[in-house]
Amino acid sequence: MTLLSADKSIETERLVLRRISRDDLPFYSRIHADPDVARYLAHGNPRSHEETAAWLEAVVDSYRALELGQLAITRKSDGALVGRTGVSHLQTERHPGPDGTRLGYYFPTPAPEGADLITQAELGYTLERSAWGHGYAREAVSGVWNYLRTKRPDLLVVSLIHPENTRSIRLATRFGATIADRITSWDRPYDRYVWPDGNKPSIER
Repeated sequence: MTLLSADKSIETERLVLRRISRDDLPFYSRIHADPDVARYLAHGNPRSHEETAAWLEAVVDSYRALELGQLAITRKSDGALVGRTGVSHLQTERHPGPDGTRLGYYFPTPAPEGADLITQAELGYTLERSAWGHGYAREAVSGVWNYLRTKRPDLLVVSLIHPENTRSIRLATRFGATIADRITSWDRPYDRYVWPDGNKPSIER
C-alpha cells in the first residue's frame, strides 16, 4: 500500500493519513456523489453508492495485492474524516496511439493482453468541499510525497490531472512535477505529470 505493512499511518502537523476501512464507506459515498467533488475524478460524473462501494473494495484489495492504495485523511483536532490521498497502481501504454495519447488502466481494470506497458504509482487526492481552502490538500500530499521518497524510492510517481483542474496542476507543479504527455482514462483526457526523482526510471516517450 502507500504505507508499508509495518507502518500504521503518516502524520503531518494537522492531519493523520491512515488506511481506508469499510466503515468509511458512508463518507466516501457522500463525497463521491457531490458533482463539484466528482468533476475531475474518473469519468467526471457523481458516483452511485454501488460505484463507491466497488471502489473501496478495490482499494482494500490493492493494499493486500500491491502495497499501494489511497489513504483516509483525518483531522487531528477532531478526528474528522475529510478526504483521501495516496498512490494507486496505474499502467499506461508505452507508445502513443495515432492521436498522440496513451491509454491508462487503474487497478483492478486489466490492460489488454500483450500490451507494452509502463507501471507507475499515481499520486492523487480528493477532499470534501467543506475541507477546501484550508491547505489540507498540500499538507496531505506533502506527507505522502515525503514518505514515498524515504520509504518507497523505487516507485515511479506520476499524477494524472484533468487539463481544466488548475488547482491540482498548481499543487503538483509546486512540488516540481512536470507535464510529460496525455493519457486517456475513463474515456477522458488527463495530462500526466511526473514527480521529480533522479533515481527512478524515466517514462519512455
